[in-house]
Amino acid sequence: MMVLLVLILIVVVLGLYLMGTYNKLVRLRNGAEEAFKSINVYLKQRYDLIPNLVNTIKGVYPI
Repeated sequence: MMVLLVLILIVVVLGLYLMGTYNKLVRLRNGAEEAFKSINVYLKQRYDLIPNLVNTIKGVYPI
């Protein structure tokens, strides 16, 4: 009887450990995806500002 209880306890602890590890990996993956999305937003904002910069320079130095 005691062996069965110890075996069940080991299985439960191992299951909790595996669930915690999986949740941590999912959290890290989501953080990495969010970081890449943020970089894409910043790059798009910079790309959208290029025409304004070109027009400003044309205003200062007319061709």
